Amino acid sequence: MRERIALGADSAILFDLDGTLAETDDLHAQAYANAVRELCGVEPDMSGYIDACVRGGMRPIEFLRSTGIKANPRHLHLLKSREYRFLIAESLSLRPGAHHLLVSLDELGVLTALVSSSSRASVEVFVEKYWPAGRPHVIVARDSQQLRPKPSGDPYRLALARLGADPVQCVAFENSPAGVAAVHEAGPRCIVVRSNYFGAADFGRDELFIDSFLPVTVERAAGGCSLIVGSA
Repeated sequence: MRERIALGADSAILFDLDGTLAETDDLHAQAYANAVRELCGVEPDMSGYIDACVRGGMRPIEFLRSTGIKANPRHLHLLKSREYRFLIAESLSLRPGAHHLLVSLDELGVLTALVSSSSRASVEVFVEKYWPAGRPHVIVARDSQQLRPKPSGDPYRLALARLGADPVQCVAFENSPAGVAAVHEAGPRCIVVRSNYFGAADFGRDELFIDSFLPVTVERAAGGCSLIVGSA
């Protein structure tokens, strides 16, 4: 199946980061565990972390408090960011096809945004190391203003406003039920990337699914560009 999506002057492509452009969730978990051990001298509950923070969207400091462990949020964040910077440099690759797609979008002048539930610091580490075409035009992270987090559409609405893009002419790539709900609330078309922690069974509505970005291409077309999903 092949679908062609027209991209005009008011269009943009928006990407979630963790689990979408790359499988970063395990690296976040490892960085968090290393930071908790160093700061608190205890072994964190990693399966609980995955369920609460990756699948459930809870902030790591809130999860830690829920387990009865007290830590200075700023110190924990600094240590976790340090560990994550090291891990992401050593053991991460973009999802297949993502590099080529991002370069193509940049070459064709298509507006792009990263809309992530991670901290700005974590997003910047990723962009610095792995975004292949300069920078996305807009970054919205967990600490961008006082936004309600996904599944609220607020993060995507802010990105769209900063881009000056028409929601109905935009496409967003997401991997989690909360992220997909946020995209639908904000108005763009959503394409779901199957990831390590979320599959088709986790979504309650019919979605367009991909396993990688290999079947996603962009090409010039009359009046702008076309995003093509799937093969002929």
